[in-house]
Amino acid sequence: MAIELTERDRAVLDHIRRYRITVSRTLQEQFCDRSENAAKKLVARLRDYVASETLVGNSVYYRLTPLGARLLGAPEEIAQPLGVQALPRAFGVLAFCCNGQTQRWRYTRPEFGEDFPELAEEMLKNDYYLDFYMDSDGMTVRLGHILVDLGGSCEQILKKCRGRIRRYQRTIPAELFAIAIVVPSDEKRQGIKDALKQRPLRAWLRIEVVPELGQLIAN
Repeated sequence: MAIELTERDRAVLDHIRRYRITVSRTLQEQFCDRSENAAKKLVARLRDYVASETLVGNSVYYRLTPLGARLLGAPEEIAQPLGVQALPRAFGVLAFCCNGQTQRWRYTRPEFGEDFPELAEEMLKNDYYLDFYMDSDGMTVRLGHILVDLGGSCEQILKKCRGRIRRYQRTIPAELFAIAIVVPSDEKRQGIKDALKQRPLRAWLRIEVVPELGQLIAN
Protein backbone atom coordinates (compact mmCIF):
# COMPACT_ATOMS: atom_id res chain seq x y z
CA MET A 1 0.00 0.00 0.00
CA ALA A 2 1.46 3.37 -1.04
CA ILE A 3 2.33 5.76 1.76
CA GLU A 4 1.03 9.32 1.94
CA LEU A 5 4.04 11.46 1.12
CA THR A 6 4.90 14.31 3.44
CA GLU A 7 6.44 17.61 2.38
CA ARG A 8 9.83 16.30 3.51
CA ASP A 9 9.36 13.06 1.56
CA ARG A 10 8.71 15.02 -1.62
CA ALA A 11 11.67 17.30 -0.96
CA VAL A 12 13.96 14.26 -0.61
CA LEU A 13 12.66 12.68 -3.82
CA ASP A 14 13.10 15.96 -5.69
CA HIS A 15 16.63 16.26 -4.29
CA ILE A 16 17.50 12.82 -5.71
CA ARG A 17 15.87 13.73 -9.00
CA ARG A 18 18.01 16.86 -9.27
CA TYR A 19 21.35 15.24 -8.47
CA ARG A 20 20.51 11.72 -9.73
CA ILE A 21 22.04 10.21 -6.60
CA THR A 22 22.41 11.06 -2.95
CA VAL A 23 24.23 9.57 0.03
CA SER A 24 23.50 9.19 3.72
CA ARG A 25 25.68 12.13 4.73
CA THR A 26 23.74 14.49 2.49
CA LEU A 27 20.39 13.20 3.71
CA GLN A 28 21.50 13.60 7.32
CA GLU A 29 22.67 17.17 6.86
CA GLN A 30 19.85 18.43 4.67
CA PHE A 31 16.79 16.55 5.88
CA CYS A 32 17.46 14.71 9.16
CA ASP A 33 19.09 17.14 11.61
CA ARG A 34 22.39 15.29 11.13
CA SER A 35 20.92 12.06 12.51
CA GLU A 36 22.14 8.85 10.86
CA ASN A 37 19.27 6.87 12.39
CA ALA A 38 16.70 9.33 11.05
CA ALA A 39 18.23 9.07 7.57
CA LYS A 40 17.96 5.27 7.68
CA LYS A 41 14.30 5.48 8.70
CA LEU A 42 13.62 8.00 5.96
CA VAL A 43 15.10 5.77 3.26
CA ALA A 44 13.17 2.78 4.60
CA ARG A 45 9.96 4.79 4.49
CA LEU A 46 10.58 5.70 0.85
CA ARG A 47 11.62 2.19 -0.23
CA ASP A 48 9.01 2.10 -3.04
CA TYR A 49 10.53 5.23 -4.57
CA VAL A 50 14.22 4.99 -3.61
CA ALA A 51 16.71 2.14 -4.16
CA SER A 52 20.25 1.69 -2.90
CA GLU A 53 23.38 0.67 -4.82
CA THR A 54 27.00 0.10 -3.83
CA LEU A 55 29.06 3.29 -3.83
CA VAL A 56 32.43 2.07 -2.60
CA GLY A 57 33.27 -0.59 -0.02
CA ASN A 58 30.34 -0.95 2.37
CA SER A 59 28.86 2.46 1.60
CA VAL A 60 25.86 2.97 -0.67
CA TYR A 61 24.23 5.65 -2.74
CA TYR A 62 20.53 6.15 -3.34
CA ARG A 63 18.71 6.60 -6.63
CA LEU A 64 15.09 6.80 -7.68
CA THR A 65 13.18 3.67 -8.65
CA PRO A 66 11.14 3.77 -11.89
CA LEU A 67 8.08 4.43 -9.71
CA GLY A 68 9.87 7.35 -8.09
CA ALA A 69 10.87 8.79 -11.45
CA ARG A 70 7.31 8.52 -12.76
CA LEU A 71 5.97 10.19 -9.63
CA LEU A 72 8.19 13.22 -10.29
CA GLY A 73 7.60 13.34 -14.03
CA ALA A 74 11.25 12.48 -14.75
CA PRO A 75 12.42 10.07 -17.49
CA GLU A 76 12.45 6.47 -16.27
CA GLU A 77 15.96 5.97 -17.68
CA ILE A 78 17.35 8.06 -14.81
CA ALA A 79 16.16 5.35 -12.41
CA GLN A 80 18.97 2.93 -13.25
CA PRO A 81 22.26 2.05 -11.49
CA LEU A 82 25.12 4.25 -12.68
CA GLY A 83 28.12 3.00 -14.63
CA VAL A 84 31.80 3.23 -13.74
CA GLN A 85 32.25 6.75 -15.15
CA ALA A 86 28.76 8.10 -14.51
CA LEU A 87 28.91 7.27 -10.79
CA PRO A 88 32.02 9.32 -9.81
CA ARG A 89 30.80 12.14 -12.01
CA ALA A 90 27.38 12.18 -10.31
CA PHE A 91 28.98 11.92 -6.88
CA GLY A 92 31.34 14.79 -7.66
CA VAL A 93 28.46 17.00 -8.73
CA LEU A 94 26.44 16.05 -5.62
CA ALA A 95 29.35 16.75 -3.27
CA PHE A 96 30.19 20.04 -4.98
CA CYS A 97 26.61 21.27 -4.77
CA CYS A 98 25.42 19.83 -1.46
CA ASN A 99 28.23 18.69 0.85
CA GLY A 100 30.37 21.80 1.17
CA GLN A 101 29.93 25.03 3.09
CA THR A 102 28.22 26.63 0.09
CA GLN A 103 24.97 25.09 -1.14
CA ARG A 104 24.52 25.17 -4.90
CA TRP A 105 21.63 24.39 -7.24
CA ARG A 106 22.16 22.12 -10.23
CA TYR A 107 20.07 22.63 -13.33
CA THR A 108 18.10 19.94 -15.07
CA ARG A 109 17.30 20.43 -18.73
CA PRO A 110 13.68 21.64 -18.32
CA GLU A 111 14.74 24.22 -15.73
CA PHE A 112 17.63 25.47 -17.85
CA GLY A 113 15.28 25.88 -20.80
CA GLU A 114 12.92 27.96 -18.66
CA ASP A 115 15.64 30.26 -17.29
CA PHE A 116 17.78 30.50 -20.44
CA PRO A 117 15.51 29.81 -23.44
CA GLU A 118 17.81 31.76 -25.74
CA LEU A 119 20.76 29.53 -24.75
CA ALA A 120 19.13 26.12 -24.44
CA GLU A 121 18.66 25.28 -28.11
CA GLU A 122 22.22 26.17 -29.08
CA MET A 123 24.05 24.84 -26.01
CA LEU A 124 22.26 21.68 -24.96
CA LYS A 125 21.89 18.14 -26.17
CA ASN A 126 18.92 16.01 -25.14
CA ASP A 127 20.37 14.94 -21.78
CA TYR A 128 18.10 15.39 -18.76
CA TYR A 129 21.07 16.02 -16.48
CA LEU A 130 23.27 19.03 -17.04
CA ASP A 131 26.38 20.19 -15.25
CA PHE A 132 25.33 23.84 -14.99
CA TYR A 133 24.76 25.78 -11.79
CA MET A 134 24.66 29.41 -10.67
CA ASP A 135 27.90 30.67 -9.13
CA SER A 136 28.57 33.85 -7.18
CA ASP A 137 31.74 35.34 -5.75
CA GLY A 138 29.77 37.88 -3.71
CA MET A 139 30.08 40.48 -6.44
CA THR A 140 29.01 38.82 -9.70
CA VAL A 141 26.58 36.00 -10.47
CA ARG A 142 27.77 33.70 -13.25
CA LEU A 143 26.50 30.64 -15.05
CA GLY A 144 28.87 27.87 -13.99
CA HIS A 145 29.78 24.53 -15.53
CA ILE A 146 30.97 21.63 -13.32
CA LEU A 147 33.77 19.38 -14.55
CA VAL A 148 34.57 16.34 -12.37
CA ASP A 149 38.07 14.85 -12.45
CA LEU A 150 37.79 11.18 -13.46
CA GLY A 151 41.49 10.45 -13.11
CA GLY A 152 43.06 12.37 -15.97
CA SER A 153 46.22 14.43 -15.79
CA CYS A 154 46.09 18.14 -14.99
CA GLU A 155 46.79 18.87 -18.66
CA GLN A 156 43.90 16.63 -19.77
CA ILE A 157 41.52 18.31 -17.33
CA LEU A 158 42.50 21.77 -18.52
CA LYS A 159 42.14 20.69 -22.14
CA LYS A 160 38.53 19.72 -21.38
CA CYS A 161 38.00 23.05 -19.63
CA ARG A 162 39.28 24.98 -22.63
CA GLY A 163 36.97 23.00 -24.89
CA ARG A 164 33.97 23.84 -22.70
CA ILE A 165 34.98 27.50 -22.64
CA ARG A 166 35.30 27.70 -26.42
CA ARG A 167 31.91 26.08 -26.85
CA TYR A 168 29.92 28.00 -24.27
CA GLN A 169 31.52 31.42 -24.63
CA ARG A 170 30.20 31.62 -28.16
CA THR A 171 26.89 32.27 -26.40
CA ILE A 172 27.79 33.47 -22.89
CA PRO A 173 29.99 36.54 -22.26
CA ALA A 174 33.34 35.51 -20.75
CA GLU A 175 32.85 37.64 -17.65
CA LEU A 176 29.55 35.86 -16.89
CA PHE A 177 30.83 32.28 -17.26
CA ALA A 178 32.58 30.13 -14.65
CA ILE A 179 34.22 26.71 -14.60
CA ALA A 180 34.21 24.56 -11.45
CA ILE A 181 36.68 21.66 -11.34
CA VAL A 182 36.05 18.94 -8.72
CA VAL A 183 39.21 17.03 -7.79
CA PRO A 184 40.05 14.33 -5.19
CA SER A 185 43.05 15.94 -3.49
CA ASP A 186 44.86 19.15 -2.58
CA GLU A 187 47.80 17.89 -4.64
CA LYS A 188 45.62 17.73 -7.76
CA ARG A 189 44.26 21.19 -7.08
CA GLN A 190 47.77 22.59 -6.73
CA GLY A 191 48.88 20.81 -9.89
CA ILE A 192 46.11 22.49 -11.84
CA LYS A 193 46.98 25.88 -10.36
CA ASP A 194 50.63 25.41 -11.30
CA ALA A 195 49.70 24.46 -14.87
CA LEU A 196 47.52 27.55 -15.16
CA LYS A 197 50.45 29.84 -14.37
CA GLN A 198 51.77 29.14 -17.85
CA ARG A 199 48.41 29.49 -19.61
CA PRO A 200 45.46 30.88 -17.64
CA LEU A 201 41.87 30.02 -18.52
CA ARG A 202 39.64 32.63 -20.10
CA ALA A 203 36.94 32.09 -17.48
CA TRP A 204 36.40 32.57 -13.76
CA LEU A 205 37.63 29.39 -12.04
CA ARG A 206 36.73 27.48 -8.89
CA ILE A 207 38.56 24.28 -7.83
CA GLU A 208 36.91 22.15 -5.14
CA VAL A 209 38.45 19.16 -3.34
CA VAL A 210 36.24 16.12 -2.62
CA PRO A 211 38.51 13.48 -0.99
CA GLU A 212 35.96 10.64 -1.34
CA LEU A 213 36.11 11.06 -5.10
CA GLY A 214 39.57 9.44 -5.08
CA GLN A 215 38.18 6.11 -3.90
CA LEU A 216 35.57 6.07 -6.66
CA ILE A 217 38.14 6.89 -9.32
CA ALA A 218 40.43 4.15 -8.02
CA ASN A 219 37.63 1.61 -8.22
